[in-house]
Amino acid sequence: MHESKTQIRVVLSTLMKTSGYRKRSGLTWHKQTPDTILVVHVDKNRWGADRYDIDLGIYVRVLGEELTPPINHCQILASLERLVPDMYEFRQVCDFEYPSFTTEERLERLKEFMAEVALPWLEHHSTLPALIKLAQGEYQQLLSQMLIIRVTYDYLHRKPDLI
Repeated sequence: MHESKTQIRVVLSTLMKTSGYRKRSGLTWHKQTPDTILVVHVDKNRWGADRYDIDLGIYVRVLGEELTPPINHCQILASLERLVPDMYEFRQVCDFEYPSFTTEERLERLKEFMAEVALPWLEHHSTLPALIKLAQGEYQQLLSQMLIIRVTYDYLHRKPDLI
């Protein structure tokens, strides 16, 4: 395993565990709620660079039967990069080849992004009523912030009585 991947796993493990997430494999964590399964997936650049992407997934339980879905089975997906206030800083933090940060600074900032943005975003969208409220927005506008499978959007959009 690449050294940076090990460092990320170590620094995020405690935060994820105390937030109710269980490690599935590699750098993927799951948290089960009554309505959803929340997924955090850290993915190393596949072309060999020492860079990472962090994807957040919401698996709507009423629309599937999986207990530990991989990130690509989640009906709602968001890249943490698109949710943070400063996308440029986030990209630098996730690029272990970028010289502006020490490893300690980089890992601490990554942990802050997770604690202050990623986990609250997932928690906010963890219930069916919250997702139904989200789906009251226009589909194309939602796609600028996240990927939401059209079938999921249509299902949630037809359920305003559950808000």
